[in-house]
Amino acid sequence: MKATIEESMQASAEALEVARMLWENRERGRAAISRAFFSVFYATHAMLETKKLSASSHSGQIFLFNQHFIQPGILAKKFGTTLGRLFSKRLISDHELLTQITEQEVEDVLADAQLFVEEIKNHLIFNHFWSEP
Repeated sequence: MKATIEESMQASAEALEVARMLWENRERGRAAISRAFFSVFYATHAMLETKKLSASSHSGQIFLFNQHFIQPGILAKKFGTTLGRLFSKRLISDHELLTQITEQEVEDVLADAQLFVEEIKNHLIFNHFWSEP
């Protein structure tokens, strides 16, 4: 069963809040990056739901998001770039344990995730797909 737009946006907000909490004391940067990525991922799921689209993989969801929202110009290209960059950072932080993650990288990921989720939220509200609780 697919999550609704509201459920996806709630999951997105929760993941972003958890990412900030994990990074609050400048610890757990890898976990913060992972949660920040998932906040963006859940927001993309909400966008795909507006077109009744779904994917069976992270890569598939990113492809569909770019195909249906970035390429047609519905959202700015920078959001497609951000999504790809955060996916890459999440893979590195989760799977390449010998790779150092800097404080600046974590800060940048959190800031990018915040901007991305805000853009999706604004788009959904403006286009009457969702009303923030």
